[in-house]
Parts: sequence; C-alpha cells; structure tokens
Amino acid sequence: MDCRKSTPLDEYFHLAQSNFFIFTTSILKDPFSVECAERYILNGKSAPEMCERNAEIARSLNIPQVSFINSLIVNNLLIWVFATKDTRI
Repeated sequence: MDCRKSTPLDEYFHLAQSNFFIFTTSILKDPFSVECAERYILNGKSAPEMCERNAEIARSLNIPQVSFINSLIVNNLLIWVFATKDTRI
C-alpha cells in the first residue's frame, strides 16, 4: 500500500506572466535618415576623416545631433592622438 501524501498541483505549477512590447520609431521612416545612411562612409579613411565626412553629411541633411556626435568623436580622437603621439588611427 502506498502511504505517500499526494502533492497538490499548485506546488508543481505556478502562474507565469510576461509583457510583450513592440517599440517603433519614426526615424526609420524619415527620408533624411535613409539618405544619411546611404551616404555615410564606414571605412576606407582614417577615423577622424571618416567622422568629419559623416558630420558634414549629417549637417547637410539638417540632422544637428548626429553631426555634433561625429564632430565630438573627431575632437576626442585628435586629442588622443596629440596626447599619445599615436598616429595609427
């Protein structure tokens, strides 16, 4: 004869909940963003030249935030080169 106590089902299973969110962004539909992405360069030049060119592209498309970030990167790279005398970038 089996004398084991039966385990209630709620000890085996628990209620699991999750939330699913879909985030959309209007920037993907923005024609300026598409043109910016098509005109950007990602290789072939030194890092400061590449960032300066990409800053000019963003500036010409009136995307000042992106232009600012690229210019900031150029400035930081040039400061780093000056400070370390490392010209490999």
